[in-house]
Amino acid sequence: MLAVGLYLGLATPRRRGGAFLPLLGIATAWARVYAGVHFPLDILGSLGVGRGSAAAVGGLRPWLRPRIAGLVDLYGRALAPWIRRGWVRGVSGP
Repeated sequence: MLAVGLYLGLATPRRRGGAFLPLLGIATAWARVYAGVHFPLDILGSLGVGRGSAAAVGGLRPWLRPRIAGLVDLYGRALAPWIRRGWVRGVSGP
């Protein structure tokens, strides 16, 4: 939750979700420490990993976007006969 919230808050214009999810992440982290499932340093480590992941995905986004569009196009062409027959739902582009 924290990594997704950081990504939404830092790398995209969806700031509201980015503000709400870290709050849920903090509540979940506190509950896990309280229940004895994790130590506080585990939670701090996950914060660092989440921030690094958000930065990496945000940085790779311009590189990933055309490749994902190409995969969607390939999927549509590969399954076109089944899509026309109604066996598989069609795909809309990104």
